[in-house]
Amino acid sequence: MKRLTFILLLSIFASSVYAINVYKWVDKEGMVSFTEDYNKVPSIYRDHVEELNISEEKPKMGPSSPSQTPIE
Repeated sequence: MKRLTFILLLSIFASSVYAINVYKWVDKEGMVSFTEDYNKVPSIYRDHVEELNISEEKPKMGPSSPSQTPIE
């Protein structure tokens, strides 16, 4: 039962972080564009594309306060 409690606590308090790559380029008119797919960057701008790695923590799921009922 202690193992189950540990697993439950771990899943509640474990941080879920994910990251995506975003590609940024500026066209001839100065318009800044972004995409998550490198293949969508126009070929004339691929030599000047900037790759951004954006990571974000997902909201934690679970109770906002510890339960008053003990787990046995």
